[in-house]
Amino acid sequence: MKPDTTRHEFWKLTVLLVATGFTCVFLLETGVRAIFAAKVGPHVMFYGIAPSAEERNVMVHGNIVQGRYSKYMPHETRLDTDVMGMSYEVVMNRHGFRGKDYSYEKPPGVIRVVTLGASSTFGYHSRDNETYPSMMEGFLNMDCDAQKFEVINLGIPHLDSRQILALLQDEAFRLSPDVVTFYEGVNDSGGGNWRAPNSPSLSQKLKTFIHKHFLTAKLIRDLLDREKQYTAATTQSERNNVSVEFLANLQLILNAARSRNITLVVATQQAKSSLFGTETIRGVTYAHEVKTIRSMLSEHGKVGQAEGILLIHSELMDLMRRWASENSVPLVDVIEALDQRRDTLMSWVHLSPEGNKIAARAFADQILKTHCR
Repeated sequence: MKPDTTRHEFWKLTVLLVATGFTCVFLLETGVRAIFAAKVGPHVMFYGIAPSAEERNVMVHGNIVQGRYSKYMPHETRLDTDVMGMSYEVVMNRHGFRGKDYSYEKPPGVIRVVTLGASSTFGYHSRDNETYPSMMEGFLNMDCDAQKFEVINLGIPHLDSRQILALLQDEAFRLSPDVVTFYEGVNDSGGGNWRAPNSPSLSQKLKTFIHKHFLTAKLIRDLLDREKQYTAATTQSERNNVSVEFLANLQLILNAARSRNITLVVATQQAKSSLFGTETIRGVTYAHEVKTIRSMLSEHGKVGQAEGILLIHSELMDLMRRWASENSVPLVDVIEALDQRRDTLMSWVHLSPEGNKIAARAFADQILKTHCR
């Protein structure tokens, strides 16, 4: 056989294989979309083609600040659903955060409180007046006639302590707060999935493109994430790594606040794993669930991802309590405040409006001790 003929046959076979591969991928993707469209609605057929409700969800934000953290665009509109499953719009203020607009200059005679955190502080699944920062402002002003309080919500979904530190430095200090609150832990434990990009590689860009435009790839990724398991060794290793960084970031936040004569208030964060549903978790304390997971890990040598994350989270919460005591930092024990009402957890960490009200009450009681004259 002549070389030209051989080369021609090679390219013919290559084109055939590529065409066959694309056809198989197309048929598989179309079939998966059709199956899910029949279950959840025809909009699934347009996944990755037209803007989806998922892309407009409040958990998505792309205003990246110096590659260190992300927030929303000014006056951006996002979608959320309440406890009844009703969809509603959330409109950000002119600074790219949730809540009413505010001036950088603090009004005279006002005690300004800035809340730092992620989606729990932002108020995922809660309307504007149902977030704990909004309710906290109401409690503070209702219970202290001598002072006027203003609470500014700087919570952004997915942020961990490193990104919260950056946001504090770039955004919060410009507001001249009297009090800064910190409510986070799950994202440091592994429950968050966003990282501010620093020049993503070509492979990362390709992977992101595939997950955003192919429903099959997204489902496979979600399934693999759900099936991820933690062994005793991996849990201990991750716990050691995140504990060091978490405490270091807390210390940097404290140092920066005290250097500006700002009161830092930290809070433990209520959370759960996948062991108990909303119907069965009421009365099951955080400590009892953690103890149950540790017994499972000891007996079986491994636990699911949600359970492993809660074990790491419990370690961070214990470290925070000790750190706050050693550094004379006011601590709000939201875990304790919500322990008998963990049915207010709408997910692994997000609270219902009723849960937010309990958390807001606990925050307000602590702040009133030092700032109601």
